[in-house]
Amino acid sequence: MKKKIILYIFILIVSFSLSASSKFDAEYLKKSVLYKLNADGSSMMEYHSIVKLHSYRATNRLFGESFIKYNPDFQKLEILISETTMKDGKKVKSPKNAYNEVLPYRAKKFPNFAGLKEMVVTHVGIERGAIIEFKYRLYTKPGFNTYFSGLEYLSEQFPVNELNIKVIFPKEKKINFYLNKHNKLLKKNTDGDFVEYSLALKSISQFNKEPISEMSRGCFIFTEAKNWAEIFPKRYVKEDIPISLLKPFKKTTSSDMEKLFKVQKMIVSEIDHCKLEQKIIGNRVRKIEKVYNSNYATSLEKAYLLSGILNSAGIKNELMFLITKDVFNKDIPTLLAVKNYYIKITDECKTPVFLDPVHLQNGPIPKSIYGQSLYNLDTGKIETIKKSDYSKNKISISGDIKLKGEKYNGKLLIMISGNYYNYRASSTGKKYIKKSLSKFFNVSKITALKILNLSVNSIKAEIELEGKFLKQLNKGYFVLKGFNYSPVLKNDSYLKKRISPIVLNSAHGIEINLNIKYDNNMTIDFMAKKEQIENEFGVFINSVKEVSKGKINIKYYRGIKKSVIEADKYIYIKDILDKSNREQSLIIFKKQE
Repeated sequence: MKKKIILYIFILIVSFSLSASSKFDAEYLKKSVLYKLNADGSSMMEYHSIVKLHSYRATNRLFGESFIKYNPDFQKLEILISETTMKDGKKVKSPKNAYNEVLPYRAKKFPNFAGLKEMVVTHVGIERGAIIEFKYRLYTKPGFNTYFSGLEYLSEQFPVNELNIKVIFPKEKKINFYLNKHNKLLKKNTDGDFVEYSLALKSISQFNKEPISEMSRGCFIFTEAKNWAEIFPKRYVKEDIPISLLKPFKKTTSSDMEKLFKVQKMIVSEIDHCKLEQKIIGNRVRKIEKVYNSNYATSLEKAYLLSGILNSAGIKNELMFLITKDVFNKDIPTLLAVKNYYIKITDECKTPVFLDPVHLQNGPIPKSIYGQSLYNLDTGKIETIKKSDYSKNKISISGDIKLKGEKYNGKLLIMISGNYYNYRASSTGKKYIKKSLSKFFNVSKITALKILNLSVNSIKAEIELEGKFLKQLNKGYFVLKGFNYSPVLKNDSYLKKRISPIVLNSAHGIEINLNIKYDNNMTIDFMAKKEQIENEFGVFINSVKEVSKGKINIKYYRGIKKSVIEADKYIYIKDILDKSNREQSLIIFKKQE
């Protein structure tokens, strides 16, 4: 027994010593970045970091290698230092075979980008308590970009003890800076023919690497460009578009809205998406012949191609991009701040239409941009898309159902609108309605279907249907369980608490109002009590009551008002998710012999 106690104490001491050295996996003792623009248009970027490792996660997963992507047609890489100081003070340099050039992962399927390179530097001698020093320079020839720019985040996934950023350029050049944090600390110094701007910070806390956390990292951006129009390559024009791409749209007799979704689907589905960032490509797009013949395109090329085809088909449109908070400033134009593009249809439409050239979308506005701001490159204006509303993003089902044993037939009115509604699928009519109803009921047959309303935003239909409604519990007993249909993540309701925001798909509402008639040979053995929860984030109502002999009314409603909920408010949305995701018994019928 004494030996066990000693062993237990020893394990505690070792565990404490392993975890007490630092509450972080690693820390940057020093990080510095230098940008320099030369008079001939060439430039240089120098990166230098000194990182101390505190955990096995840091040594085994986080800092074993460094990766540098570059374009050898315009850039030259020079590794200056790759050295590890081990815990005992021994210094170990990365050997020659620790430097390996490979094709960047995102370029692997795309021959036109097969010349790009990624240097993988393996650090040796790493262990808990070791310090890695890494320094390199990247030289860029004139012509890679038509302007000089850079973007650096101020915080990392781990604390930074000391951060230095410098930008040096000829004094005859005009460079604009954007610093969304610590702007008062930016210093200017003129030395001969060059001007230097520098920023020095100490003791920077780590940022929380969670969804939507990027907005709090802080950033330093600079650019030589004067306006957003000049940083973008020349767009494809009507004459560039191959005739074969336009044929499907000339033959179609569909409405303009169906044309829009047809061309959008073609660009998304039939042309592979090359996810390489413009940072490694430069501010250029390939000629349309190359894009068309290669059958793949970057995000910007896809946007240009979609816009060009629409123009050729006589559909007016404008190019926009999503504003990423904290890295966008309308007076600091740089492609480094741009990720996602959208095409706005400017023809007269009853409903605003924004097309995503990269992802398929169900309705006229992609879910991803509700409540977001976009920059319009054609008008130079910022446009904000209204947040989705749970009273408009809604599925509503009402009507009468007649039970005969565990089976049913009935007449229902179904309305689907907003983010639930898939406009492209609406042309299949009956199949689309049946698929939607199957989320809630076991539908075996739809005997009648009448479309009462059909628009880009919603569908309304009157239907007659039948199927199996009840589930047999055991001999003589049948149960109707709750309607478990959720576009939110079920896992989000399993946690007891959160340390980060919860990001749901969108605001939404589900409403079911049914009158159920049952035969005399059935009696009610159990009926769920009314449940109701309502707070600032949503509402859940579940009501079952006997209206008269042989007739029951069921009302089910769930509305989620917000899509981003802070961690400290999680408990309020958890209550609603818990109730609505639970397949509880609403009614249990007993069959009379």
